[in-house]
Amino acid sequence: MRYRITDITEADYGCEELPEGAPVMCRLVLEAENGMETVREVPDDTALAARLAAGQIITDEQIAALQS
Repeated sequence: MRYRITDITEADYGCEELPEGAPVMCRLVLEAENGMETVREVPDDTALAARLAAGQIITDEQIAALQS
């Protein structure tokens, strides 16, 4: 499936701190082709390296690659 990135924000860790050694994550707010909204988390450094931006189209395969 294809998604349009509608927003990129810092992941919410609540009142907990980031666990030691865990990567900083970012949240991708995505709008699917069918209009449904979903959120996926990917490592922040990976998102930066991929130059993700609001408005960009991304596929399930690309998201999976970012998460691995």
